Amino acid sequence: MKKVLTLLLLFSFLTPVLAKSTFTLKSGDISVLTSSGEASVTFDYSKAELEGKDISLEDYFDQESYKKVEKWERGQDMAHKDFIKRFNKKSPGLKLVTDSKSAQYDVVIQIRIINLGSSAKSWVPSAFKAGATDGGVTLYGRFIIKDKKGKELCSLRFTNVQGMAAPNIESRLLFAYQQLNADFQKFMKKASSVDSSSDDDDE
Repeated sequence: MKKVLTLLLLFSFLTPVLAKSTFTLKSGDISVLTSSGEASVTFDYSKAELEGKDISLEDYFDQESYKKVEKWERGQDMAHKDFIKRFNKKSPGLKLVTDSKSAQYDVVIQIRIINLGSSAKSWVPSAFKAGATDGGVTLYGRFIIKDKKGKELCSLRFTNVQGMAAPNIESRLLFAYQQLNADFQKFMKKASSVDSSSDDDDE
């Protein structure tokens, strides 16, 4: 009985992590993401809504103080640059750039829903990831790649991507994008292993 109770308690702690759904292929072919070349990247918040609130991200910051908007913009700059650096370090093929002139593709990282997290929950002590992320920024959106004519080649959906908690919005956003990159790399690794096993079956 004690063993069963222990397993149930452990499962209750791990369930938020195990149930986490991140990247799924919506349309197109992911092989373009492993091809050599450069893609001009854009981070798009124009359609972003605040999770659990009937207000867009843009309208929310229109109502906030200049200081808070400044922190948000600084956080975006830090998070986006860090994402590009980490992505390019791990990517076996496609590299992200900010200059569209030399790029063969366009990548749009489109945020559809965002939870900005909470500084009040940033210091919840826990040995489990669920506790470490409690209060962190959460992202939902699309990872879209197009050719230079605007034709969509591949569309991935990401959901419930949650970064580590932190007392300030800059760090919370940075951690969320680090998690987004980590989840993307896991998805691509899993997808490539499936492709490899399919090739083996065909032989």
